[in-house]
Amino acid sequence: MKINEFRSMSKEALYDKYNELKKELMGIRFAGALGDSSPNTAKIKFLRRSIARIKTVYNSKN
Repeated sequence: MKINEFRSMSKEALYDKYNELKKELMGIRFAGALGDSSPNTAKIKFLRRSIARIKTVYNSKN
């Protein structure tokens, strides 16, 4: 998602999206650690950057 999309969201929606992305990232890392499949590095990078964007917007709304 783009940062403008995050800026248009409410704080509650940002918090929900943050939790959703963190769970997804944890699942991907867990699956990679178990050796189920090779981790999708592009997806991990996308999730990490999206989480950082959410945290930036969330903190600027205080």
